[in-house]
Amino acid sequence: MTVATEKKRTRMAPHARAKAIVEAARGIVLQEGLANMTMERVAEAAGVSKGLIYAYFPNLTTLLREVYARESRALGRAHMAVLEKPLSFEEMARATAQINRSSARDKQLLIKRLSADPTVAQAMDAVRNEDKKRVLDILVQQVTANYAIPGPVARKAVMLALGFDQDDEQSQDDEQMDQIWGAMMSGAMQELEKRYQAHAAEEKL
Repeated sequence: MTVATEKKRTRMAPHARAKAIVEAARGIVLQEGLANMTMERVAEAAGVSKGLIYAYFPNLTTLLREVYARESRALGRAHMAVLEKPLSFEEMARATAQINRSSARDKQLLIKRLSADPTVAQAMDAVRNEDKKRVLDILVQQVTANYAIPGPVARKAVMLALGFDQDDEQSQDDEQMDQIWGAMMSGAMQELEKRYQAHAAEEKL
């Protein structure tokens, strides 16, 4: 006679178990969306009991917030890894832009689906604002360290370069922002002209 044996769950450290739950939730969001997502469904995908998942995350909203926060922390670590390298300012700017571009592609679907839950979307806004402030502060430090530009002007220039809303900062001077943008565009075009004018001349031949 064959006796059916129940598959034993692997014993994991608490932090590893929490990570597995978050990864399971992330996978469900990407594959199925939020429409039919439940804590029970996540528990099944993560290989934990229904009761155990609530020991880590009291509700689905808290879990989904952690899914987004985890993605955000990974992006932050990627930025810090670039800033810790002995790069020139331009090399650092290029590397940071590449991270943001690839991250946007990879996370677009995840963020879109997470945003379908209003409470999660609100929490995402809070995390995004924290991330934006951290990136802004770091890049302003880099600008002022490499160029003789006053801190307040550098901050506004970085905000414009990154496409941050002016509402993110208080007491913005619209006229000064326009002047900074004009100077940035003029300087950028002059630099591009120096680098690519030979190539443009060859194309005309």
